[in-house]
Amino acid sequence: MLSLRDTPLAGANISLAESPYLILNRSQDNGYFVVDLFCFEKGKPLLITRNGYVPQIVEVTNSRSVLKVKMENAGMFFFMMMGLFSKE
Repeated sequence: MLSLRDTPLAGANISLAESPYLILNRSQDNGYFVVDLFCFEKGKPLLITRNGYVPQIVEVTNSRSVLKVKMENAGMFFFMMMGLFSKE
């Protein structure tokens, strides 16, 4: 888990997209996390959430998948959606 500035994000919740209330793991201080893929079928989307950031959905294709997920600050996302801020 990384911010858009490539800094590790600790404390992001990782769950299946179909059951966001059931947290499988949280990202560590270095941004890494591990999920036991034996608990669900491959190809199921994971939901990654963290307060202050736009939620991300990623699909795990095999048991050795390595993901690099960059999370965007929710405040910036809100202003971009409202047309009040542009990324130039």
